[in-house]
Amino acid sequence: MSRSANALLGYMVLTSEHIRDCSRCNAILEHACEAWIDEVIEARMRAFGERPQPMGREHLTFVPPSHVWSVIGEIFPELMKCERWPKLTIP
Repeated sequence: MSRSANALLGYMVLTSEHIRDCSRCNAILEHACEAWIDEVIEARMRAFGERPQPMGREHLTFVPPSHVWSVIGEIFPELMKCERWPKLTIP
């Protein structure tokens, strides 16, 4: 793996660890994930005319791992305002 790919993966690890450990950034991510879940429920309601069963909020308790980085990308500018945000070091 190239040095740049390793550096990017390292930054992804720092990002996820920071969000996990920082109550401020964790709350921002939680709010963004809840908004994503609301959008999924609304889209399903529009598509089916009513809330499909059993797709209530209680059944959508997580954002699929494949989508988490998209959600983080949307909120990244707000996350970077954190005074404890990890600094990127170029190897």
